[in-house]
Amino acid sequence: GVMLARLVPEEHVFVMGDNRNASNDSRYFGMVPFEEIIGHAWLRYWPPNDVGVLP
Repeated sequence: GVMLARLVPEEHVFVMGDNRNASNDSRYFGMVPFEEIIGHAWLRYWPPNDVGVLP
């Protein structure tokens, strides 16, 4: 599919699911304000040669 350029406003993030054909993400519900984020990534499991805890 085609991905159009988007301008992400300050204090917002653009989120995407890992399965673009079956993910409800910012392409559907828009940008997410920082204040709505309630967690953070702490583990990376892909690619397999770079699995580990994030700082």
